[in-house]
Amino acid sequence: MALDISSFRQDSENAVRTTTHGVDKVKGRNISKSVGRDRLWQREPWASLISIVGIGLMSCLITVSHVSTRLVNVSLLYLLVVVLCGSYLGRIPALVSSICGFIAFNLCLVEPIQLDASSECIALAVFLITALVIGQLTALLKTRAEEAELRRQEMEILAEASWAVASEPERAKALSKVMELISNIEPVESATLKLNVDQMPDTIVLSSDSETDGNRTGPLLLQTFPILLEETRLGSVILTLKPERTLQYEENRLVESLVNHIAALLERDRLLKAESKASALIEADSLKTALLAMVSHDFRSPLTTIKASVSALLDGATPWDPELQKNLLEAADLETDRLNKLVGNILNLSKLEGGAWKPRREPTSVSEILSSVLSSFNDQENERIKLKFDEEHKDIFVDPVQIEQVLHNLLENALKYSPSNKPVEVELESLDTQIQFKILDRGDGLPKGEEMRIFEKFYRAEPLVESNIPGLGIGLAVCKGLVEANGGQLTAYQREGGGAVFQMNLDYASESPNKQSGSEYESSSN
Repeated sequence: MALDISSFRQDSENAVRTTTHGVDKVKGRNISKSVGRDRLWQREPWASLISIVGIGLMSCLITVSHVSTRLVNVSLLYLLVVVLCGSYLGRIPALVSSICGFIAFNLCLVEPIQLDASSECIALAVFLITALVIGQLTALLKTRAEEAELRRQEMEILAEASWAVASEPERAKALSKVMELISNIEPVESATLKLNVDQMPDTIVLSSDSETDGNRTGPLLLQTFPILLEETRLGSVILTLKPERTLQYEENRLVESLVNHIAALLERDRLLKAESKASALIEADSLKTALLAMVSHDFRSPLTTIKASVSALLDGATPWDPELQKNLLEAADLETDRLNKLVGNILNLSKLEGGAWKPRREPTSVSEILSSVLSSFNDQENERIKLKFDEEHKDIFVDPVQIEQVLHNLLENALKYSPSNKPVEVELESLDTQIQFKILDRGDGLPKGEEMRIFEKFYRAEPLVESNIPGLGIGLAVCKGLVEANGGQLTAYQREGGGAVFQMNLDYASESPNKQSGSEYESSSN
């Protein structure tokens, strides 16, 4: 049994086959090869001929061994042949063996000189009736046993198909499994699944005897089963039957049931895709609404300040004190920086999600990263930042530009959400293969049960939404994306005594499992 999955370019009517070279042996069982299908010696007229030969051999054995002189019910030996014929050959051979046994019993074993005519007739009649009844009952038992075995196999096949449809998440694997079950039915040489273009761009072909497919010389006998769902044709299953073979009623019914499983599988896949698409649309709509609400608020505030400052300075009717002019320009400059940061965070998030901002990882000094980050804050902010580490740490394998931005964003958040008289602590700890950064503040802390939600796009805790602290809820999402892109982890949890802890783990350069040269990455600064 071989499984061959071939790629097809389809139009609405046909498909052009392009066969792949991979062949995988299928360890499936053949269906109904011994049930409902007789071997050559079980078919007519060979079966009846065998029954006649059996009666003849029994007669010769009885005659040669003179068993009739020692055994009273010698006719039981003929009944044994009848039972064997009924068990293995069927009803007609059992009937033939009964009649032949009657004739042999009459001609060879009943002697007229010892019995009167009435006794002979009664003995022969009883033998004939007994042989006929036993032969037919034995053949009936054989038929019932075959039917029971066929039902058992059908139930196993349908249960296996139902399990594949219900439990296999990948449609291609589930379809291959059902098609394998179809191809295992004895008269089927190969089974082809052909779906409409909108269902699947590939056609699955399974052959029950792929080694001999190229040697076939006789005409191909094809049988097509449409895949229907509410009168909509989704495709078809095309069976190539073995020479001079046809599907029996039970086999035809079984194939139809398996084809119905394929239809149910396609409908399940369609519903899952529709549900996924609907969920994506709902999420996109929710994100769009959140983005518009936050952007409209957080963009309007700096724009209002910039507009007011510039409009006041352009008003030539009002004489401006140089000190006041400086304050207005500083306010405009500050709000411009804030607006630029908001736009930058949005662009960074879009680049991360689109895969356009790939890290350029290289061995980087921890002290250089910290120095660069601290230099981006003013003196007053640096006074609140307290560094705590006792030893010199090895280089880490990261993109320095991206990690500097992560640390800057985390420190900026900690300073913004903590009281101005409380310090923000930065702790470094060396682990086995990683360095661990901890940023600890004494702010209001994280909402209970929402420690990981703060990393979701556009998510802000309810107290922050109602506060006057500006923010879009995308800074931490950008931080988490950058840390994970550099092979690290970023988590957050409550600090004992109040506040929050942001913990970032990054690989040391000597321990990184995926060290690559910087030329293999696109620099984020490009």
